[in-house]
Amino acid sequence: MYQSYFTTIVTQVSALIMLLPTIARGMESISSIGEVLNEYDVEDNDGKIVIEDIEGCFDFDNVSFRYEGSDKHVLSYFDLKVEAGGETVAFVGGESGAGKSTAMNLLIGFHLPTNGRLKVDGHDIAAINRRTYRKHIAVVPQNTILFSGSIRENISYGLKDVSEVDVEAAVKAANLTDLIKDLPEGLDTKIGERGGNKLSGGQRQRIAIARAIIREPKVIFFDEATSALDSVSENLILEAMDNLSKGRTTFIVAHRLSTIRKADKICVMEGGGNVLNMVPMKS
Repeated sequence: MYQSYFTTIVTQVSALIMLLPTIARGMESISSIGEVLNEYDVEDNDGKIVIEDIEGCFDFDNVSFRYEGSDKHVLSYFDLKVEAGGETVAFVGGESGAGKSTAMNLLIGFHLPTNGRLKVDGHDIAAINRRTYRKHIAVVPQNTILFSGSIRENISYGLKDVSEVDVEAAVKAANLTDLIKDLPEGLDTKIGERGGNKLSGGQRQRIAIARAIIREPKVIFFDEATSALDSVSENLILEAMDNLSKGRTTFIVAHRLSTIRKADKICVMEGGGNVLNMVPMKS
């Protein structure tokens, strides 16, 4: 009898010891969550102008920007006016650090100008509630982030009450129709772990474009959306980009001439500003 009691006690103590690493990880997670919850908000939007809708007019007025801790300006006295109604602007430049992505981040509202003013529909971007502003824009990044759910869930991510008609329209506009037809479960096909390892770069980008289309944004940002694609995938992406850009203010960061062939304005960035503005002939 005593041996049976002893065995039971040893078994329970062993089980508790086995749980200790799990408990330790749980406590670390709780500590990390607490740090995030106690961290101050990066953006202070209290009392600022709530943006109900935007037209897509942007104005860089003598804008300069440098990152915290740096004495060097990435942008210096940058001027650019973008009209509403579907104008497309491309930022190009051969070297890294020329200011292309910085200009894009200022437009999205991730940074504020160090000097000068950036206006959105006549409002200083520093005076608007950027959380409400971002509801009217969409970003297609170079490295698309997909989740392990279905293609449908990835396209409609973050939206409520999305109709089948809206999903199918986004799929068609993003040149995904043939891909969806070839998949065993169509739109309900699971992408898999780590967000679509079974998909090519071009397919992932088209899903990202469909995700942008279904949101019906007023302003679109393409950040090197075709930089790592072959020519066949690039053509499909370019057609999808054209569908998404129709009637919307569009900003493109790119190196390839094919990506910016239909731009209304091309800003060549070099050493902290746009050194050339030109209006190309649309083909």
